[in-house]
Amino acid sequence: MSSHSEVTPKKLSKNLVKKHKNYLKQYSREHELLGRVSILEEKKDQLNHWVETSDDESADTKKIIQQKKTVEAELKKLSSEYEKYNKPTDKINYSSKKNELSQLIKKHEEAINYWKNKNKEYSKKKT
Repeated sequence: MSSHSEVTPKKLSKNLVKKHKNYLKQYSREHELLGRVSILEEKKDQLNHWVETSDDESADTKKIIQQKKTVEAELKKLSSEYEKYNKPTDKINYSSKKNELSQLIKKHEEAINYWKNKNKEYSKKKT
């Protein structure tokens, strides 16, 4: 007696691979976003340092200030994009969040490999 809703080990393993791939895709997007934020934060810090140590009236200082404004606008845009994936926060520790996402990505990659191997085993057994 077979029904369409019958869950076999093979179907279950395929669904689990799909689930983990979806998580992996989401976490990878977020991880990439945080990487970009981290780079821009470092650039902003460097630009701040240059402004603080340069002559206030030089043309280079004005260019640096303009670059800083561009970086700040991009950071604001990325922060808004980040909030699409997460609840808004006052101050995000991007580095620790990025490390946390790295661990989640690794775990989901391992789970995908596990369930793909299980699926191969189930295919050999013809279940």
